[in-house]
Amino acid sequence: RAAFGQVAREEELVKAFPILWHQRRSAYLDWRGMVTWGLAGGIGFGITEGIFYSGSFYNGVESGWVYLVRFLSCVSLHAAWSGTAAIFLARRADLVEGVEEWYGWIKPLAVTLGPSILLHALFDTLLKQHHELLASAVAAGSFVLFLVLYEGLRRGARTWIPARS
Repeated sequence: RAAFGQVAREEELVKAFPILWHQRRSAYLDWRGMVTWGLAGGIGFGITEGIFYSGSFYNGVESGWVYLVRFLSCVSLHAAWSGTAAIFLARRADLVEGVEEWYGWIKPLAVTLGPSILLHALFDTLLKQHHELLASAVAAGSFVLFLVLYEGLRRGARTWIPARS
């Protein structure tokens, strides 16, 4: 059994890797491009996870409704979490500039992926403990956070996320 948040950490890092790689190599994307990459990575990951769960756990045993709910929740939640990480990275892209040693990545990853990892781990843990209502609240909060952050960037607001130094 995985430790609290281990799977969430790994999944969020995998989804953010293309954006992090891009920022280190060329950094020509604006915040909208970074969010688009984040959403696309989350959607792809969510589809993959939905297929995995459907084949591994349901595999024709459950009704079609379960498949629909699984796919919608996997795709939308992973998109929200990776989109949120992309927004944090867009606002704090300065953190990945000049990172040379492996330990130099600790702060950038904590700042940019931390909120998504926390929400993802909390959601997964609540579901595993059969607290579906609380897990649904975390899912709703994940969407609200993404939308608030996105709207803040769209309007040019500097709230919720510390600006680049």
